[in-house]
Amino acid sequence: MLHLLPTLLAPALFAGSTQDFVAVRIEDTRAQLRHPKDQGLARVAALLGERLAELPGEVPGAPPLDPAWIKLATNLGASAKTLRLGLRTDIDPFGPVPPIYGRLELHRASAEEAAGLADRVLEVLRAMGAPELEVAPNGMRTIPGPPLPTTFGAIGSDIVLDLGAPAAPPVVVSDPLLPAGAAPRMALHMDFEPLMGLALAQMQQQQPEVAGFMGELFERLGLDDLQLHVASACDDERSYTVARIPGYAETMRANGFVTDGSLEVNEFALVPRDATWASLGKVNFSGMFEFVVDIATDAMAQQGMEGDPVEMLFGMSGFHLRDDLVSLVGDTCGMYASDTTGGGGLMSTVMFVALRDAERALETRERLEELLNGAAALKMQGYMQVRASTVDGIEYATMTFPGLPVPLEPTIAITDSWLFIGATKGAAVEAVRHARAQDRETLLDHPGLHAQLPGGIADIQSITFQDGERLVRAGYGPMQMFATSLANGVRSRRDGLRDAGEVLPPYNELVRGALSTVSVGRLMGADWVVESRGDASVAVQLAMLCGWVTSNDLFLALPMLAAVGASQQQGAVIGGPF
Repeated sequence: MLHLLPTLLAPALFAGSTQDFVAVRIEDTRAQLRHPKDQGLARVAALLGERLAELPGEVPGAPPLDPAWIKLATNLGASAKTLRLGLRTDIDPFGPVPPIYGRLELHRASAEEAAGLADRVLEVLRAMGAPELEVAPNGMRTIPGPPLPTTFGAIGSDIVLDLGAPAAPPVVVSDPLLPAGAAPRMALHMDFEPLMGLALAQMQQQQPEVAGFMGELFERLGLDDLQLHVASACDDERSYTVARIPGYAETMRANGFVTDGSLEVNEFALVPRDATWASLGKVNFSGMFEFVVDIATDAMAQQGMEGDPVEMLFGMSGFHLRDDLVSLVGDTCGMYASDTTGGGGLMSTVMFVALRDAERALETRERLEELLNGAAALKMQGYMQVRASTVDGIEYATMTFPGLPVPLEPTIAITDSWLFIGATKGAAVEAVRHARAQDRETLLDHPGLHAQLPGGIADIQSITFQDGERLVRAGYGPMQMFATSLANGVRSRRDGLRDAGEVLPPYNELVRGALSTVSVGRLMGADWVVESRGDASVAVQLAMLCGWVTSNDLFLALPMLAAVGASQQQGAVIGGPF
């Protein structure tokens, strides 16, 4: 049992065992940029070493560095590489030496190339005045000084920097769900057990009264033996990523976090076809709520307090979280932004949750409205009010901030089966209209979704969608600025031939055929698995990221939020509620 680990760990600290808590392999940068749309980025990567080698002579006060060393370091940095970090249990974790080990392997094409590059690194170190490094029994060079035993050298076709790591099999990019023949990109393996054990051991020394409670919490959450495996690969059209948590489906079921049901067509239909992004999932809200209540009850008991926190809150506010809210909520929720609800950016964002009892949900909404317009509004001096309205026979409750330039108007609407929350009233109204329409185009009509879902929607517990063409269009401008910065950054002031050219393809070329990104989560036996498919081009994916950031317009809200904070600090008071 994990809550006993702090007690059991001390004698085990000297058992001599070791365990990786993270191992990651990243393939060669040049292989990552093999897509035709990424050739400009590949040219930048090829010129980066030459440009970095010039910088010490251009930056005032910069220490002198041999340009050959910088070029060598850049070349090595682009290599395929494996990094392992782990916990040493053969030394005292509370002593002066960190109880960790590490190993960095740079993979080269041949043993001859690895040995030659390792010798060049040693030559550069000698030229910089470093002492001659002793040869270890395994042929590696011993680096004096660090508290961990550190060696450097070539082993086979790898250049290795080792900090006392034990032998381990190579990290391989593989997963049964990756398509055969796809070129590997990255693999990540994480094991949380040694980290949790170390954290609890530290906690046992500093706060023993908390360590037992946290140990039990880690165990209930499945963190005592949680592992995460991620593998990514690509072919000529798509990138593929599989994230797998072995055994965690059983933990999620045991804690009541999920149901075994999958998303259905009518739930996808709540999202308009013109969504720029969307996320849907099956969640057992009642089970999650009871889990949190149990944890809160245990935490109160640790402080000498007895009682049910839900009943205590009910006694103070008259609002019963379990009866008045959680019991009314179904097991499907979602969130999206679309043109239909307001242009596809932040202000078009809508959330929705399934309801078990719409009539009681309306009563709860009215009670919350009275509560917010009562004591809460009085405490806020009228700066926050909930205002009701009716559109197309549906009642809406909008949170407003009279006298303050708050850029949001969260609005709630309840239909026969769903609760909608929009960033603005307009977003909520259009979301409800879409949900009630008979003739409507939905997310399932989007070709970009189906292109990335070869197996359809069967057995999907969660899904996220990002429209490739739409987000590339929104992000092309910022991405072009970034690409131009890279192009200028690697150009030479004296050598006109050193030029990466056009780093980013023209817009029509970049957006043509840009694939959407779709991730689906499934309970697969005892495992929780998330499969993602996206465009194979790194440039397309970066442009989509830029598009998502800029289309959400959050930076525009910051000045207004700052103004709100300033007005509150100055104690501004208005004469009335309107």
